[in-house]
Amino acid sequence: MARASSRSTVGAQFGDLDLFDYVTALEQILERLEDLDIEPRTILGHSMGGTLVQMLQQRLVDQGTSLEQRFDISEAILVASDLPAEVPWALGDSGDLSGLIEAFAVSEPGLGLLFEIPVALWPAFYFTDVDGNVVPNALTPEQIEAGGFNALGEPLQAIHQLNGTGGFSSRPSADFGLFVDDTRLRVIAYQQDTYVD
Repeated sequence: MARASSRSTVGAQFGDLDLFDYVTALEQILERLEDLDIEPRTILGHSMGGTLVQMLQQRLVDQGTSLEQRFDISEAILVASDLPAEVPWALGDSGDLSGLIEAFAVSEPGLGLLFEIPVALWPAFYFTDVDGNVVPNALTPEQIEAGGFNALGEPLQAIHQLNGTGGFSSRPSADFGLFVDDTRLRVIAYQQDTYVD
């Protein structure tokens, strides 16, 4: 799993980026902060960002270093992180996810193929209870738009890679004990998560 992105992404469309490109960008951000004498002690990744933190740690460990040794990061926090391949995931491992992802593929001029969930569907995707009911006081599509919560989608290629679909044979993996005796790892997960359960 842990490879440095050997290709140049200069001039690439956003939709062409994969998770390794994201990891390279994350590593370069930490290097730039270091150049500016800014020394973060904690790194936090939410959802796909949690996978990227694990992938960066894996890359560094494979190179004989770590987040702590290389960047002096003493704590990593994963919030509702996407799961590495070693953790069973009913939806992701079912083979049913590829069609769902493709249903939300859009071609954005100048950006390429992206995965975007339309704002009108956000309440049903993000604000439901375990029975599939939209919870009381959930944000409406209008509030989501007005609040600027509907950011640009993700590169379709990265989403397929994250989920082990669309030609990717598996999800990204992480070695057992990747953070042992190094950066302190905290994992925050929802007690009930309709996507991960």
